[in-house]
This record gives sequence, structure tokens and C-alpha cells, in this order.
Amino acid sequence: MPNTTNERDHSYTYLGYCKKVLSGHTDCVYCLAIHPNGDIITGGKDFTVRTWDYNTGKCKDVLQGHTDWICCVCVLPDGCIVSSSHDQTLRIWDKGKTKHELCGHTAAVNCLVTHPSGWPVSGSRDTKVRIWDANGGCKAILSGHTDWIESLIIHPASLNIISGSQDHTVRVWDKQAGSCIAVLRGHHFAVCCLMTLPTTELVSAGKELKLWDMNTNQALETPKVETHSGVWCMAHQEQSNSLLLGCFDGTVAKVVDTCMTEEQQSLQGHKQLVRCMCVHPTTGDVITGSADTTLRIWKADGTCDSLLIGHTDWVRAVAVHPSGDIVSAGFDKTVRIWVHKIGWKRNLHWNMPDNVRQMVCWVLLVNSLSPAKVFPSDLLMEVLEFCDPG
Repeated sequence: MPNTTNERDHSYTYLGYCKKVLSGHTDCVYCLAIHPNGDIITGGKDFTVRTWDYNTGKCKDVLQGHTDWICCVCVLPDGCIVSSSHDQTLRIWDKGKTKHELCGHTAAVNCLVTHPSGWPVSGSRDTKVRIWDANGGCKAILSGHTDWIESLIIHPASLNIISGSQDHTVRVWDKQAGSCIAVLRGHHFAVCCLMTLPTTELVSAGKELKLWDMNTNQALETPKVETHSGVWCMAHQEQSNSLLLGCFDGTVAKVVDTCMTEEQQSLQGHKQLVRCMCVHPTTGDVITGSADTTLRIWKADGTCDSLLIGHTDWVRAVAVHPSGDIVSAGFDKTVRIWVHKIGWKRNLHWNMPDNVRQMVCWVLLVNSLSPAKVFPSDLLMEVLEFCDPG
């Protein structure tokens, strides 16, 4: 059985601080990316892609043209933005306008990555992976899967394309010819996410977790790992050489070493599906976003360092800005910028008397109504619980 850490409902050190709320989308925000110039790029169910100025929080451009909701956004090496949509198309945007419309898929395009060579690579519910050139032409159609494409990555060493599908297989594709190099079998359910390790092995996950040797394209011996009804996202934490899995039941499963030979931990805190995660490049902390509307920051030892409260619906995407701030997007139609490692520290107020706790809450209320808004008013109830020793 897995060990359980963080059994207390609120075992975190800090309440995180949201410094900006970016409003403008008129429906759920599904995806985000960070432009090399620091701008934030988001795509939503309102059929639009938006670019935001990080410093001011203002919307710079509303990119219109798609006729259904946006699935993915990314940035090409030349700085152009690429988006994919349920309308079966991709679009390349330059200076706020459509530069190219990429047509060919016959179903929603729910996966998108940028190849280091500068090509957009897309995966669709039509079972096909397509490689596109920067001028909007289709370089290759990669056929072989028999069900939706669920996940897509580029191998960092070989630069080959790897796809995971609802047909229970993983396929490796030659980056130039587009031919299928290998079909990796062993899953019994959809392959929801893929990731390569620093040692170049491939990890694939759905309801099971598999480890693959990419030199031989063979499965490695993988001890049974409890995935808590399925894995939706994962990340590698370099400090602890651990693999963290975002699970359907709200658990963050931590495989203590990437050889999967040591005991697994189960990091408790989220109450619903863990939908997204990323690694902070400076601290090595792992940031998770959940359908329970919160984000959590996990340290290398498995403890929850910070709880970020502010979204009022699912947290759908999370990324780290070059400034070190955390950016999240949610079904509440907002994008939020959080200051990493700044917040209300639990230990300073643990076991405080009732009258002191009441005073703290009045201070927070005054602050939330002031122009400075040191702590948003939606944190007040959480602070009451946060200060409660029970």
C-alpha cells in the first residue's frame, strides 16, 4: 500500500497570493502558453485566442477566426502563435492576425506541439497526426492509430514524434519521413499522457503506468504503481528524482525514484481530479491545478508548501512565467498570476485565541476593500479555517 503524507486537509505552509486577475474571456479558458517576450497566451471555449501583457494584465489582442473552442496554443521559434481547435483546423497568428489556416483534419484537433525544427505537429480525434510547415502546408500525415490521439510529445534526443491514443498504444514516428518506427503495446486503456525522463526513457500513463527503453523500444520492468483510477498529467521533479502523477481522484501520486523501485507516496490535499501540473524551473517545486478550483505547490520532500485559492471553477492549465510567477487558467473564464513563495504563513498564527483570529479577519477584510488589496476577499473563509487548530 502507498504511504500517505499530508493527511491533514490543510497541511500547507502558505496561502498563496494572487497579484493579478486577467478577465476578458467570455467562457472557460482551456489552455495557455508563455511567449518568449513575456506575454501570456490563452485559448478558450469562446472561440478566441488572447494575448496578455504580463506587467499590466491588460489584453493586447483578441485573435478571432476559429469557429469552435480552442484546444491548444503554443509558440513557434519565429514568435508566431499556433492554435488548434474543435473546428478541425489550426491557425498560425502573426501580429494579431491569421497568417495561415491549416486545414486537413476531419475532427477536433486536441493535441499540439512545436517541433524544434519549427514545424507545428498536431494530433486529432480523426486518429491522425499531421506535420505542418511554417507556411501552412501539410508535410506528412501519420496514419496508424485506430482511435483518438490523446497525447503528443517530441523526444528531446532523437527529435522523433511520439503519440498516445485511445487505442491503447503508443507510436514512435520518424521526424523526417513520418513513418512509424515502433508501436508500443501493453496499455489496456487510453494513453492520456506522455513524458520523457532525463535518462531518455519514455513514461506513458493512463490507468496504468509504463516505462519504455527508447533505444530498443521495449517495455522496461515496471513495478505496479497505484494510479488511483487513472493519471491525467505528470511531471518529473529533478531534486528528488521523482515522478509525480496527477490522478483522477485528486491524489498526487509520487513515485519516489524514476526507476520505480522505491515505495510510492500519496500526496493528499486536492479533493477532485488533478488536471494540470508543471515544474518551477528555479525551485524545482511541482505546481498542480485541480477541478477543486485550487492550485498547490509541492516541495521535493512531498510536503505541500502553498495553497493558491482564487479560481471559482476548475483549474485547467498552469505554467511558470520567466519572472518566476505562476500563471493559471480556469473554467471560471479568468487567468490568474500568482507570486511564488509569498503568502500568509500558517505557523505564525497557529492556535491563536479567538479574539486575535477575529482581529486578523477584520484586517484582511479592510485590506481586501482597499486599493492595495493585500489579500483578496475570497480568502477570508479559508483564513478562518487556516487559523483554526481543529
